[in-house]
Amino acid sequence: MGCAVKISDRLKLIRDRFNLSQPAAAAKFNIVAGTWKQYERGPSEPGAGALRNLADGGVNIHWLLTGEGEMLLEDAKRLPPGLRIEIDKVLAEGGDPEASTRQDAATHKLCAEYQAAQSLLDTMVKEAAVTLPNKTAESFKTLLWLSDGEESDTVKAAIQEQAKLINSQAPVPNSPIDYKLLQELIESLETALDSKNLMLAPARKAAVIQLMYEYCKLEDDVSAPATVERFLKLVA
Repeated sequence: MGCAVKISDRLKLIRDRFNLSQPAAAAKFNIVAGTWKQYERGPSEPGAGALRNLADGGVNIHWLLTGEGEMLLEDAKRLPPGLRIEIDKVLAEGGDPEASTRQDAATHKLCAEYQAAQSLLDTMVKEAAVTLPNKTAESFKTLLWLSDGEESDTVKAAIQEQAKLINSQAPVPNSPIDYKLLQELIESLETALDSKNLMLAPARKAAVIQLMYEYCKLEDDVSAPATVERFLKLVA
C-alpha cells in the first residue's frame, strides 16, 4: 500500500510543474527560502500568509491542502461551488481584508442563488400539482442551482414525468402483502409478454402489476393468468 501524498509532496510537484529549484520556487511565491525547505521536508506546513502567496501565484489552494481538483487555478475550468469561499476563508483568517470581503460577498451570492433555485423548483412543483420525495426534490434543486437555471427545462420535464407516475399509481392496500399472489402475477405477466412479443416500460409494468394485484385482492376466484390477459388487452 502506497503512502498518502502530503502537502510537502504537492509542493515538490508544484516546483516540478514550473521546473524550479527550491530557492527559485521560494522567490516566485514570495516565501523565505529556508521556510520553503522546511515545508518540503515536513512536518511544517504553509500558514495563511504562505497560502495567500501561493494562491496569488496561481496555485489552487484546495488542491494543495486536499489533493482534489487541478493544481493550478488556470487549469480549473470551474471551481466547485463554495470552494472559492473556503479559499478566501483561509486567507481571511490570515488577515487578508480583501479575501474577507470576497468571502462575504460570495456567501451572500450563493445564498441568493440557492433561494432562487428553491423558488423555481417550488413553481414547477406547483404547476405539476405533485409532491416530490424529499431526496428527489433536493436533487432537482441542486441541479437548478449548479446550472444557474440552465437545466430548468430538463428538471421541469422530469417533474412532469414524476407527476404522471405518481398520479397513475393506485393506493397501496393496507392488508398484508400476499407474496404468493404477487409472484404468480409477475410470472404470468412476464410469460404473457414473452409469448406475445410485447414490452412494457418498467414504470408502466410496475403500475400494471400493482393494479392487477389489487384487482385480485378485491375479486374472488380470479386466476393470475386470466387477470394478466384481461389487463394486457387494456394496456398493450
